[in-house]
Amino acid sequence: MAILTVHFLTIGSMPLFLRTLIGSVHLGANDLVMTFIQRIRLFLTLSCVAFAFATNPVAKAEYRDPLENINRVVFEINDTVDGLVLRPVAVIYRDLTPRFVKKGVGNFFHNLREPTIMLNDFFQGKNDAGVESLVRGLVNTTIGVAGVLDIGEEMGFEKHDNDFGLTLAHHGFGPGAYLVVPFYGPTTTRDFTGALVDTAINPWTYVTVGGGSTPVIEGISRRVLNTVHGRHLLIDELDTLKESSVDYYSSIKSFYEQGREQQVTGRQKIQSRGGKGDDDIYFDDED
Repeated sequence: MAILTVHFLTIGSMPLFLRTLIGSVHLGANDLVMTFIQRIRLFLTLSCVAFAFATNPVAKAEYRDPLENINRVVFEINDTVDGLVLRPVAVIYRDLTPRFVKKGVGNFFHNLREPTIMLNDFFQGKNDAGVESLVRGLVNTTIGVAGVLDIGEEMGFEKHDNDFGLTLAHHGFGPGAYLVVPFYGPTTTRDFTGALVDTAINPWTYVTVGGGSTPVIEGISRRVLNTVHGRHLLIDELDTLKESSVDYYSSIKSFYEQGREQQVTGRQKIQSRGGKGDDDIYFDDED
């Protein structure tokens, strides 16, 4: 059975407080480029702060948990919010939303990540994959109606995922300290640094639809839908894990670490976190 990576509170997205921090800008404004550069500087500064806690390049990954006491408190808060709000909403979404709609939603959010996937492919020297991501992004954004339809996959350009955390790992950086981030879930200092950078380098971060008249509401709505969509894919797996665990915190930590390490070492194929069917999971074992 494939090991799941469980960024289960905001799968494939950033926490709301980060989305609010970066804000949005109007399409076509003359200051778009300067704003883009300023935002990148801001996030690279934040990334450096987070990266200061990461480990130096190492040959073998070691997942430390020096903040376990704090992590457990945050984990309990996240789990409570999940049980009271997120899981019930995800169940309703799973049961009432037609499968083709859910697939379109997953395709849409994957398409928003395509620029960062492409850049990280190139950062890791995976040029063929980077070109595929570029073509997928161009085709799906235009012909595929903003990515709702995955025309690129029908053309033979396989969907895959990538991120700057994997780029850091590719260049020899260890995972650093294990973290549980409020309303985000399990991560490490390396991977959270990567998430900050991914947000900074993604041009969709700075774009709003419809002239940007309500960028905050739009950003929150987009994150909420992405979160609910991602959570519905993990309902059964997390329910089973929770019921069978003596220590749910340790079980989630172990699943995260094993799944992430298999991505890093290439023993497990990285699949998209969006656009899969009701009974599918994010990561499939390679034959």
